[in-house]
Amino acid sequence: MDKFMRSIVSYRDISIRFLDDYNRKKKTDFVFDESIRDNLDDYVKSGIMTVLVTSHIPK
Repeated sequence: MDKFMRSIVSYRDISIRFLDDYNRKKKTDFVFDESIRDNLDDYVKSGIMTVLVTSHIPK
């Protein structure tokens, strides 16, 4: 696996751990793949928090 692919895998792994931690603290049940499915471009550009805040977490 080249360096670029390793960094993408790491980014995904970190995001999943971040979301798991968020779910525990906030007592939510967001699923990573469902959360980014319709927002993949936004996720790649700005990360999981932006996708959650703009698409999932009610204001």
